[in-house]
Amino acid sequence: MSETENEVNEGQLQEAREELTKATIDVLKKFMVVPPMQKTWDEIEKGIHDNKVLKEICNVSDEYMESEVRLGIEKLDNKDYQTALEIFGSLCILDMTNGSYLHYLGKSFEGQNRFNEALQCYSLMMIATEGFEPLAYLDLGACYMFIGDYENAIEMFEAGKSVCLPDEQSDLELYDLMDELIGDCQQ
Repeated sequence: MSETENEVNEGQLQEAREELTKATIDVLKKFMVVPPMQKTWDEIEKGIHDNKVLKEICNVSDEYMESEVRLGIEKLDNKDYQTALEIFGSLCILDMTNGSYLHYLGKSFEGQNRFNEALQCYSLMMIATEGFEPLAYLDLGACYMFIGDYENAIEMFEAGKSVCLPDEQSDLELYDLMDELIGDCQQ
């Protein structure tokens, strides 16, 4: 590749990053009247441009995030799916790279029978965990089962079984569950 071609590719990459940053800021502005955590929109835009998640840009503490997760799980357990959706939606806005936030956001959508949105969350969870989290496959497969797409459900369960670690008890339980669900799909 010539030096000129390399410059063009880097320039195109920079343009794409700037467009993504603008789109992200526009989406955030729709959800938030004021910038989060006393940051200016320019500070947030610069952080996103530098590939930081909003949690880092706004200096949100891990303790706050953990307390919100506990509250969201409590809301899910109490079948208060709308409040759980709001909590996990906010957590995902702050850190879209956390697979567990996406998992619980998907569960919140499932609780409201909004399976297409749940599928989107689980697909994002797959990306966030780079496909190494069996729970992501279980979530996707179960959601496909709910909507009657047994072929895709089986495909997800099979893929999930392939990433289960044989020395992890929790993975073995997921493996057995996915194996059982495959049988249910084939009936």
